[in-house]
Amino acid sequence: MVTTPPAGEWVYELKHDGYRAHRVQARRARPASLAQRKRFRRAVPEVAEAVGQLKVKDAIIDGEIVALDAKGHSSFQLLQSLETGEERPPIFFYAFDLLQLEGRDLRDEAA
Repeated sequence: MVTTPPAGEWVYELKHDGYRAHRVQARRARPASLAQRKRFRRAVPEVAEAVGQLKVKDAIIDGEIVALDAKGHSSFQLLQSLETGEERPPIFFYAFDLLQLEGRDLRDEAA
């Protein structure tokens, strides 16, 4: 097991065990998975409600929808349990990047 990254300048992000949500529009919050092409508005209304409160007309946010276990770790198994009606775990949306704001493409902006 590797405990440190190799020498040099590295940029990385933590892997969360959830659904990657690529398109979230603020006025009509629609969390959606990029890979699975699923809509999560009904499954994760807390995410849709929180994003819908943003003070913007339109934004595309890259992030991940996760369910947390009792220790605060993301759990894909808990996230999948939303579909089975089991006890609801805490749900969070971790935003990584703001890709578009009010129609302006921000992907080429410097970090």
